[in-house]
Amino acid sequence: MRHHKSCPAWNPQWIAEQNGFKPEKLFFEKDDYSRSHIHKLMSYNAIGAVFLEQSLFGIHGEQTVPFDRPKDWKAYSGKLQVNLDIDPAPFMAGGHRALQTDVAKAIAFGELMKLAEEHVVFERESVQFYFHPSEVRAKTQIAKGKLKLIPVTDMAKVTTNARSSATSCLVTGKGTSIYLEPPSRPKGLPTAEEPWKKDLVLCAYWLVKGTSKKEEANLVTKRVTQTDFSFQIYENIKAIKPFEKLVVFEPEEPQAKKAKP
Repeated sequence: MRHHKSCPAWNPQWIAEQNGFKPEKLFFEKDDYSRSHIHKLMSYNAIGAVFLEQSLFGIHGEQTVPFDRPKDWKAYSGKLQVNLDIDPAPFMAGGHRALQTDVAKAIAFGELMKLAEEHVVFERESVQFYFHPSEVRAKTQIAKGKLKLIPVTDMAKVTTNARSSATSCLVTGKGTSIYLEPPSRPKGLPTAEEPWKKDLVLCAYWLVKGTSKKEEANLVTKRVTQTDFSFQIYENIKAIKPFEKLVVFEPEEPQAKKAKP
């Protein structure tokens, strides 16, 4: 029994549609590995499938693919390219506030390290670290005003939000306020079984104890400027004897007045 040409089995369009080639669907040529040219199947004519290239620019080329070539095409399931129709300035380097803050933090950290390099040698030679409990004491005789302790910390602890008013160290400069938080520090002496980790920072500033009694203190808080940034440091206001504990004066904050009933 012969098949008539109107029978679907003899209809190339019907065969193509059964293989997924239907109007309004997206396709690309198998050789286009980058998927740079996406086409929409618009319709069929006597020759084959009519494809229209989907593009944001240039010529939207229309082409007819003969019925014997659908095997060279593959369905595209991704998204079509879209144009970002916004002002990109706030999200680019020149106007990105978060990036500008990170730059200020990085510059401040660099200046902090420069300041520390000026005083770390004397700190290393004149300060001893103790644990259980943790504290710092003078290793040698220290003349008045000679010791300056810098709040050294790691870059991850340079922030724009103070985590604690009691421990955060304010840095000002470049039109912004930056805070230094205490670094990861050792809690005890290193042993063969538990050596110190490499990310620990040994810094006397963060181990000094405070007192509200000025007569008990041998250190006070001062501010020093390094380039464009102002840092809080500790400086000794009196001569310190060997093995004497380092204590910084911390004035009591005035209590808030109670509201009248």
